[in-house]
Amino acid sequence: MRAVLGRGVTDILPESQTLTDEMRTALWHPSTEAALAEVAGLLSRGPERANGRIRLWASIYGLMFFTSDNLFRGIRKLADSYGSPIAYHIASSREEARLSKSRTGSWPLTHLDRLDVLNESTLLTHCTFVTNEEVALLANHGTKVAFCPGAAMRLAKGTTQVGKIPEMIDSGVTVSLGADGASSSGTFDPVRLACLTAGLFKDARMDPTLVPAETALEMITIEGAKAALADDTIGSIEEGKRADLTLYDTSGPEWAPGHDLVRTLIYSTDGRSVRTVLVDGQIIYDDYQSTRLNAREVIDSSCEVGARIAKRLGLDTRPRWPLRRDN
Repeated sequence: MRAVLGRGVTDILPESQTLTDEMRTALWHPSTEAALAEVAGLLSRGPERANGRIRLWASIYGLMFFTSDNLFRGIRKLADSYGSPIAYHIASSREEARLSKSRTGSWPLTHLDRLDVLNESTLLTHCTFVTNEEVALLANHGTKVAFCPGAAMRLAKGTTQVGKIPEMIDSGVTVSLGADGASSSGTFDPVRLACLTAGLFKDARMDPTLVPAETALEMITIEGAKAALADDTIGSIEEGKRADLTLYDTSGPEWAPGHDLVRTLIYSTDGRSVRTVLVDGQIIYDDYQSTRLNAREVIDSSCEVGARIAKRLGLDTRPRWPLRRDN
């Protein structure tokens, strides 16, 4: 794999949050200093592993609910001391915008600008509740964005009503696509996320020219590489770059008649068309199968682990519709 990893630390636990002691220990740090110490411990291991495929970044969980001004400033100072980029979540919901307004007098991104923590090595996830003035702030600082269309839609974040992704793109902001998490997005398939992005704003504003398929494809390739500060080595097929490639089988019915392969890829296909995947020139998936692990064992194991986690948390996993099983 190729990955950027960090530790999403927090130093505020909302009073309304009902967590077990185990979850409190795992998710919340008793002080800003304790949270930053954990990040420093990660960064002190060095910036990368596996010939640069795995990189370690300064990170906090973010969101105004969980992060004090001291932590926002502290992670900026810590990252600068290690020469590390920063990534965290911010401006994800109306509730967060309201909290920020009541606490600081402004929406999240304006407040971050006042804290002087935004720059070109900062990657912000979500950025749903953003003003036009804040779009300009992102562009001026060179701050990158990871928009999560699946999570925004599934969790009703309001992106079709207030989202400024087209404005960010027009202003030159680097906007990549993310999934947020499996439980919020439901998929990690970049093409499905690109399809959502290419459709949401067209429909919301009744303008079929917004976020063309070609732009959506760039958001999961070269713009994603820019967001990860790695476009000098990945993100496009060019001489001298690393061979991170996904090869699609275009012989299936979803690709017919094949007039425009980019539009077909974005609007009509998904990961089931993927035939081969290379990471750093190494074939890790070929002929619809992993070359490095037993996929059936991993899937079965994940189902077993998921069932244990659900039981431990007391989740009701029964479907809303009755399920018939024939023995």
